[in-house]
Amino acid sequence: MKTKRKILLAAGLLFAGSVSLSAANHAVAPGQNVQAVVDGAASGDLIRFLPGVYGDLTIVNKDLTLKALGNTPAQLGALDINGSVVNLIKIGADTLRANDLPNDACKIIATQASFGNIETNATEFHIAYSTVEHLVFRGVGTVTGCEFNGEANLGGIGLDVHGAGTKIVLRNSLIKNYVRNAGNSLANECIGVQVRDGAKADVINNVIHDCKEGNGNGTNTAVGMGIYVETGSQAVMLGNVIWACWSKGTTNIGNRLIWAPATTSIVRYNLLWQSNSYTGEHSDLVGGGVSAVGTVNDNPKFVAGAPYSYQLKVSSPAINAGPPDAQYNDLDGTRNDIGMYGGHGYLPNGRTTTKPIVLSLEIEPLVVPAGGIITIQSAGAAPK
Repeated sequence: MKTKRKILLAAGLLFAGSVSLSAANHAVAPGQNVQAVVDGAASGDLIRFLPGVYGDLTIVNKDLTLKALGNTPAQLGALDINGSVVNLIKIGADTLRANDLPNDACKIIATQASFGNIETNATEFHIAYSTVEHLVFRGVGTVTGCEFNGEANLGGIGLDVHGAGTKIVLRNSLIKNYVRNAGNSLANECIGVQVRDGAKADVINNVIHDCKEGNGNGTNTAVGMGIYVETGSQAVMLGNVIWACWSKGTTNIGNRLIWAPATTSIVRYNLLWQSNSYTGEHSDLVGGGVSAVGTVNDNPKFVAGAPYSYQLKVSSPAINAGPPDAQYNDLDGTRNDIGMYGGHGYLPNGRTTTKPIVLSLEIEPLVVPAGGIITIQSAGAAPK
């Protein structure tokens, strides 16, 4: 029996059959009825978008690649994808909803684009090198090299992972500014990453900061945390920089950089700094029962500049302080650096490259004798 092994690379898994050599190409421009173009396309087709703003779009039971022409992304309004395999290359949306249909799995790849709110119940969903306001995630997938940025004083949650059978890998991303100054009690707000309802998450080499409630009135529940893992859910948290995540009011759960249960969570080799920046305290960095191992409790010492890049200074205590296992080594082969540039599972220029992004490889056979031949099959983004 022929067997292939899949190797996940920079941005996670991409699905085979995105674009074939015989697929038809369509082009659309702002002001054109993009829904009519999609309705007239066949599965396997490539639709190219001129830069600009477009209206709403619904895709049902159709496998397509949507790609912006040139280096400037195109922006849709509300994008609904149901029971389809869709690649989005520099195609963003104000809202994105993805769902399976009976007997038709939905599988999505999104790269190099901007999104407002995303809610996905797709079988697989992978997003890389994009900006997002909020992502509610159920299914299996990856988030790589993304920036989550909350809106001013609206609180909320950056990445909300939920549901039995859900498994996500979040790496090399920035999550910030989920802030609210409320005059009443809050629940499940001002959180960078939430893992709930039996979901599983690997949270590796990210920067999370300013997830906080600053008014102090009322009683808060599950408020003010960089990462919150509910009892019954599982998470591995390695190599992250987290600071300024707190709740000023009376808080039943929260007011910690990480809150997670001891029996189903691993917290190792993170830089955790200032749980309560309004008092300058450095204690009580974690809660919920979990113990933090190998923690650096210090200023990460980022390089200054505009825009702020979160690169580490040469004097940073985060350098070579991440997980020591070789599987987490940096791109230069040295020990993992804590923060969003640690490890080797991402592209440093993933946001700006104009080249196709290789997202997965398949290798066959699994065992190769001396002198044998191995075949590598790549499925990636649409060619230019």
